[in-house]
Amino acid sequence: MRKRKVRRKTHLCPNCETVLERNENYCHDCGQENHNLNAPMKDLIMEFIGGITFFETKFIETVKIIFTHPGKLTLAFNSGKRVKYMHPVRMYFGVSAIFFSS
Repeated sequence: MRKRKVRRKTHLCPNCETVLERNENYCHDCGQENHNLNAPMKDLIMEFIGGITFFETKFIETVKIIFTHPGKLTLAFNSGKRVKYMHPVRMYFGVSAIFFSS
C-alpha cells in the first residue's frame, strides 16, 4: 500500500490570499494548491533520507532481478507490476549518469 504524502495546509491561499478551509486542497478562486512550502529542516532531512532509501531499494531490487531472472522483470513490468521495480528510462539515465561521470 502506498503511503500518502502529508501536506501542511494554510488558511490563506499562497497566491491570492483568499481564505481557505483546512480541508481544501486547492484555492477555489485561483486554483493554487493549498500547500505550505515552509518546511522545518527536520522534515527536509527526513524526506531526503526517505528518497535515497526508496531509490536504493528499487534500484537494488531491479538490478538483482535483471541479473538473476531478466525475463521475469520484463513480464512483471509488462503485466503492470511496476511498483517494486525502477522505471526502465530512469534506470537508463541513472546508470548513464553514473557511467559518464566517472
